Amino acid sequence: MDLRQLTFFVRVAEHGSLTRAATDLSVAQPVLSRQIRDLELELGAPLLSRNGRGMVLTEAGKRFLPRARSIMQDADSAREEVRSLRERPAGTVSVAMAPAAGAILWVPLLAQVQRNLPDMRIQVGEGYSGHIMEWLVHGKADVGVVYQPQESVSIRHELLIDERLYLVGSPDVEVLRSTSLAFDEVCKLPLVLPAMPHAIRRLLQAVAAKRRQTLNVALEVNAYPAIKSIVLARRCYTVLSAASVLTEVHAGQAAIAEISSPALSQKVVLATSTHHAASLGTRAVCRLIRELVEEFKSSGRWPSRYR
Repeated sequence: MDLRQLTFFVRVAEHGSLTRAATDLSVAQPVLSRQIRDLELELGAPLLSRNGRGMVLTEAGKRFLPRARSIMQDADSAREEVRSLRERPAGTVSVAMAPAAGAILWVPLLAQVQRNLPDMRIQVGEGYSGHIMEWLVHGKADVGVVYQPQESVSIRHELLIDERLYLVGSPDVEVLRSTSLAFDEVCKLPLVLPAMPHAIRRLLQAVAAKRRQTLNVALEVNAYPAIKSIVLARRCYTVLSAASVLTEVHAGQAAIAEISSPALSQKVVLATSTHHAASLGTRAVCRLIRELVEEFKSSGRWPSRYR
């Protein structure tokens, strides 16, 4: 078994086609097929099978794919570690963020990387926290910024900020002329929220259940930009961090009120996989993310629970 065989197998699995994988890898299809067969012979089990739509993973292939990705990523990390002994951070780091965190961090992070890590390239990914955790485990992302993650032996967590949550709506609604609103009153308002198991929805459901309240969910929307657009165009509300709507608040397009009794907050976490060592580039990007969050906390741009 060698890295070339693993790379060929992973590409075929990702493309679902020998032809597309061969084109992507710039190799002849017979060479690709032979390498896959040699790998299957060594492992003693078929990894791929053909159906009417192309190549699909067998049960053995499904189990082997995350292992293959992890081995390839470890090899890349080892290569970068050796190079780093004589070079500054270089290569590609895949960073995935939950949409609300990305709205705050993407632009300044990419600017900092361009300024301080000119040999680095960031591969940008965005998704809900649960999906990002899976990407980290399976080697599809190197760094994640996620909300309220579930505990996992496969993921290393580092708290970035315990951010305050606010009621958000149009600036012309009566409710938001107050600077704060009790949670029980928030429950009665028509809310636009993501579906379970989104982190904010899980938090709101848990607090409501504890207080024997029922959330008035007018609409479930699983897209962060769409939630903001709907809320600001209609007389309904959502719950977000202040930082995620800072631009709209300053432009007079949105208003916010603190949620009290109890105050709400959610943990924003820097996450990496425990399955492989972080490369020099990954560690450098993590350091920039930490520094940006600390800067935003100090300036008040990203309000935390503890101020």
